[in-house]
Amino acid sequence: MKILLVHLYNPDGGLGGAAKGVFELASALKKTNRYEIRAAVNAGPLAEHLRQENIRVFEIPRSKFQIPGLIRQLRRILRDFTPDIIHSHHRFTTFLLDLLFKRGNRILHTERVLKKNHRFFYRYGHRVTTVSESLRRHLIDYYRVPESLVRAIPNAAQLRFASARQVEDLKTHYPAAPGQLTGLCIGRFEEQKGHAYLMEAVAGLPPQDRLRLRIVLAGDGKLRAALEKKAQTLEVRGNFIFTGYTDAVPEWLEVCDFLILPSLWEGMPRSVIEAFYAGKPVIATAIEGTRDIVRDGENGLLVPPRSAQHLGQALLQVLNQPEKLKSWGASARQTGQKHSFAGMIQQYEQFYTELRISVRVEK
Repeated sequence: MKILLVHLYNPDGGLGGAAKGVFELASALKKTNRYEIRAAVNAGPLAEHLRQENIRVFEIPRSKFQIPGLIRQLRRILRDFTPDIIHSHHRFTTFLLDLLFKRGNRILHTERVLKKNHRFFYRYGHRVTTVSESLRRHLIDYYRVPESLVRAIPNAAQLRFASARQVEDLKTHYPAAPGQLTGLCIGRFEEQKGHAYLMEAVAGLPPQDRLRLRIVLAGDGKLRAALEKKAQTLEVRGNFIFTGYTDAVPEWLEVCDFLILPSLWEGMPRSVIEAFYAGKPVIATAIEGTRDIVRDGENGLLVPPRSAQHLGQALLQVLNQPEKLKSWGASARQTGQKHSFAGMIQQYEQFYTELRISVRVEK
């Protein structure tokens, strides 16, 4: 079966969750030897990673000012490759594919983030998958996608083991003070990730409690300079470690005591799943998608989004009751075991087969 994966993303902050998901899906499908895989993505680290896996990449323009060129490139790719299924992971590429190329092609759209915009322009091809059940319900209720055409395939991530040497190097280069807890926040520096609320939450802690906390910010992006300035202004710069974009997520998860995710919207964040694989509890905002996997008081804590006050209260709770992190971490690991990467790939394969059978096209 010939599969064309299509995605657009901002490469400035490295590989985000969606781009990583596309890469891992392409790599896993190729290794089965049951598929001929091609990818149409914009230039950047995703294209480079795919080529390293010997997956042929068609580079497509990302800018919406280059729409005519994007359309021409898609037409050329479809003509030369003639895929059995086009699997698009970005709303804009799905929109164009549905609008211009639906006749003669099977189009599958994967929705990864819960949004409430462009309601009357939403297109999804022939079928949709979502990364969480909450997101599936959202597409049905808000965008009026027929229920029979939407399936939730819960998010998972490829399990990576930490390098013991790299873990020791991190502990050496970034030593924690005695009795100090380490939180880890993974994500691009964009409004969606809510870093500003996290900094305000830390600034609101009593001074003696701030000394017992440090938070590693693993990521990069357009708001980095503004966030560094905000941390200085709030006098909490010493509580944060800015790593920039890093592939050392498994190693940082070994170093940290918990993951913290103050996002304003998500689908089902892979950083939470990776933390659960490592047996780390999560403090997160109670938003759709995240609530599907984080259970308050069981494998972490949930707080209202956009609330520095409630986020600060959650941090104060773990600082004053650090013993709870162990039991929450054990529960987190059990939750993570339910999100099998192999099981997710198997569900996508099954869906491809169903789509090929149920949607007839004339080439």
